Amino acid sequence: MSPLKVVLGTSPRNPLSLPLPEVDLTTDQEKKALEVVKQTQKVQELARQNAVAAQALIETQANKKRRPVDFTVSDMVYVSKKGFLTEAPTTKLDSQNAGPWTIVEKRGHSFILDTPPWYKGSKLFHADRFQKAAQNPLPQQQLEPEPPVEINGEPE
Repeated sequence: MSPLKVVLGTSPRNPLSLPLPEVDLTTDQEKKALEVVKQTQKVQELARQNAVAAQALIETQANKKRRPVDFTVSDMVYVSKKGFLTEAPTTKLDSQNAGPWTIVEKRGHSFILDTPPWYKGSKLFHADRFQKAAQNPLPQQQLEPEPPVEINGEPE
């Protein structure tokens, strides 16, 4: 947003963006002025097209390593400890993730977590710092309860 739009509430009028009137040009100066205006409009359109193409290229590059968000409220996640203060002599000797913590609320592309009292930072984290915590036990690891043990014909 341009500063003038912030102050005025509307975009300033650009005479080059208005349609050109169909008039009979009599002098050479009028013809040259019209040519300059047409050339400026072509340059502005070329700049706009190049800006749109650059944005598309940047978006493609930025999305190469992104993954879709597969977290919902009440999921358990581990949070990357990048940027956390640590008691260990170096960050390499400390665990790389904190948690698992529960997702309480979603805000845009970020999530609010139920953090423990020892964590004094913001509770708002972006989803790119998360790893989903495994359910305990995993669905394929569900075991049937063992039958009761009988000793001398009586259950123990």
